[in-house]
Amino acid sequence: MLNYGLVGLGNLGEKIARNLLKKKITLKVYDKDQEKVNKLTKIGAISSLSTADTAVNVDGLITCLPSPKISTEVMIGENGAIQKMKPGSTWIETSTTDIKDLQLVSKIAEKQNIKTIEAPVTGGVHRAEKGIITVLVGAEKKNFLEHEEAIKAFGGKIFYLGEVASQSTVRRNSILIALRRRFGSSAE
Repeated sequence: MLNYGLVGLGNLGEKIARNLLKKKITLKVYDKDQEKVNKLTKIGAISSLSTADTAVNVDGLITCLPSPKISTEVMIGENGAIQKMKPGSTWIETSTTDIKDLQLVSKIAEKQNIKTIEAPVTGGVHRAEKGIITVLVGAEKKNFLEHEEAIKAFGGKIFYLGEVASQSTVRRNSILIALRRRFGSSAE
């Protein structure tokens, strides 16, 4: 079985972590709030000292962070997690990201033989708690299948949408369609 690290234990990240642990998946966790880490170590998580420490010797590093800027900083900033990830491992980004930031980090990761799975979640904290949150996946199909068990541990409906950045395009277009339906079009 593969082992994972998770950075970001906010409303969604903490629920993702709990569901991974329920499935007996080995999980290292990190958050700036040590109390959140401590709660999860009581149910089997391994405490990490930093984002970079969370990335050491894991098959997949999951990030669940509040903004694209923070996610990019965690991955490629000073002492970024990507520097500690082993070749052949995978970054699994569950945050809602900016397509340009995602592509930047993904390209840097690829140069170090680290793969990327874009897997933002949608559906609310109540669905995340039950492990039935919707996951929109953009990744190489083989890489997705390698980590599918972990994604299924925290996700209910999982939609594979193609290569990395496919999800960002689909999500952006869905938002535009919803806004158009809500507010109408100036051309109508």
